[in-house]
Amino acid sequence: MRRQVKPDHPAKAINRRHLLKTSALAGLAAACDGETVVAAASSQPPPASPSPMQPQILVHPTHPFYPFPRVTLLTDHTKHRSRGSGLVMLRDKWLFFWREANIHGASDPDSLVKMGESRNGGQTIENIRTIYREADGITGTDIRARLMGNGRIGVFGSRRDSSDRIKGITLRPFFMYSDDDGGTWTTQVMEHFACEMSPSFTFNRYPASVGGHDTEGYILFCHGGGVNAAWTTDNGKTWKDKKLFKTPGGEVSVVQLGDSKRWIMTCRNSKGENPVYKSVDLLNWQGPYGSGKRIGDNPSTILYNNGHITWIAASRPYHFENDSSRAIPVNGEIFKGLVTCTASAEEIWKDPSNWPEWSILMYLPVHFDGTFVQHQGYWYMIFGAIEDPLRIATPGKKKYSQLALMSSVTAPGPQFNTVLPGWLSERQSAK
Repeated sequence: MRRQVKPDHPAKAINRRHLLKTSALAGLAAACDGETVVAAASSQPPPASPSPMQPQILVHPTHPFYPFPRVTLLTDHTKHRSRGSGLVMLRDKWLFFWREANIHGASDPDSLVKMGESRNGGQTIENIRTIYREADGITGTDIRARLMGNGRIGVFGSRRDSSDRIKGITLRPFFMYSDDDGGTWTTQVMEHFACEMSPSFTFNRYPASVGGHDTEGYILFCHGGGVNAAWTTDNGKTWKDKKLFKTPGGEVSVVQLGDSKRWIMTCRNSKGENPVYKSVDLLNWQGPYGSGKRIGDNPSTILYNNGHITWIAASRPYHFENDSSRAIPVNGEIFKGLVTCTASAEEIWKDPSNWPEWSILMYLPVHFDGTFVQHQGYWYMIFGAIEDPLRIATPGKKKYSQLALMSSVTAPGPQFNTVLPGWLSERQSAK
């Protein structure tokens, strides 16, 4: 099924200003003004070293957000903006993609996919519009976006039947693409796939050296009855799929080790160690190997940078239910935020359990769905932030999240002040 989709009108004005806290109290700000989302910036240059109100310097210089992270809130908190996001950086503008709904759960019948544009490095987001929406209670969620061959922009996402008001019934996924920088879109539903599935955190290249195509080969790893691969060798015109293994059944993240024919996969796992798999061709995987990490039922993602792999995971204790089962303690501290560790890629290939201890990347209530993009030598990560996970999937319980962008404090972009609002300081960590 293919169709041409013209985006709807830009979103109406949302007026607000919120500040938040990152690791060691780095304050950040964002605002909405009319039809433009505005990230409040300071004219001051980034400091040479952190003050007591700023995050500690990351100890590993190959970490993508070294020397310390900066987070920009891109949207307000009137909707859920989680369960999938994406960022495509073109020469003259950045394109932001996100799933927007009333609740976190995939059962929301009003769940849709939106897109906005920024021509100033994320300081403002304009021309916000819906690019994917179906009728009859079928929703779009769990999206991944990237720049593909010949300037094509691709968005791969899951579809849900919202008649199940608790979970949402997973359907076969969709793929949509634009060849005019997001102006118009062509959409197809993967009805020929063997099973229903949702994309995980990485939208990888599929090179010719292992059976793909160097400019038109791409592959995603999806969860649904296990872990599945979905790939194209013609820039998204046609797609194939394959079930890789039955367990685990949650999100996975895959990175290539430089230019070699080697890939590492980390997996979500609600019980026991998080498994690691290795591959030399992307369609056949060795494992599972123990990682030595136990992050519970929390999402996580990995990134390859300068010979090292960085692992980032969400610590998500249920603050108001006194439930720390989803917390990832660091030095005995229970908190809401992101944890991270960085290891030599060669050492992880030899021994997938050879990870260092976690350190705290930032304090921030999150529903993590991180997607990494490298631009002009700097790394950026777009994700869902400011989510309180108390019964978030329950209809009528409107607990919200905001779209956020993380980068190194040295990366081009707006600088922020260090004001911390009381409502966030009281909830930023579980007691």
